[in-house]
Amino acid sequence: MEAANPEAVRKHVPRLLEAGISVLSMSVGAFADSALLAAAESAAKQGRSRLLLPTGAIAGLDYLRAAQLVGLEEVQITIIKTPKGLAGAPYFRDHPVDLFALQGPCVVFEGSAADAIRGFPANVNVAVALSVATIGPEKTRVRVACDPSASQTKFEIHTRGTTGELSIQLLNIVSPENPRTSYQACCSALASLRRFSDPIQVGS
Repeated sequence: MEAANPEAVRKHVPRLLEAGISVLSMSVGAFADSALLAAAESAAKQGRSRLLLPTGAIAGLDYLRAAQLVGLEEVQITIIKTPKGLAGAPYFRDHPVDLFALQGPCVVFEGSAADAIRGFPANVNVAVALSVATIGPEKTRVRVACDPSASQTKFEIHTRGTTGELSIQLLNIVSPENPRTSYQACCSALASLRRFSDPIQVGS
């Protein structure tokens, strides 16, 4: 199980996969790099291993993986966090915002999942998980907002494709140890590990 950072993923994960060792990677954002994702896929095939990317703090990836088989045209996610949850993100070095002075909700970023993970590497791993499962990091649209009145992290997902439309809204309890992530993300990792060895697997 990898729970370090994207650099550790680049350095170690392909080699582990090639050696036949399956890896659960928590640094899902690293795989916004299409070259790294392709290298990991090739290594896993060669080593007959598996790379597991947990869903994280969102829902619906089982539906979307199935829908992607026949085509998704649009994938969007809005991530709404508290000022503490966004403070310190690299994006604000070039786009300064006084998060703690906001009087109401404010959209601080709009763009692709690929751009979002560069600006918010500790905040938008779910957007990359969503993009890898669907239309890719360059096409998946991400909006990041800050709400000073929020006590939870909110996710809004909307997709449209051949099989229909999906709209999901989630309100997640913030991790007591890390305001940048949700408690659900920890549960997702545990569920992924359990699913790996479960004799019965429910869901696609």
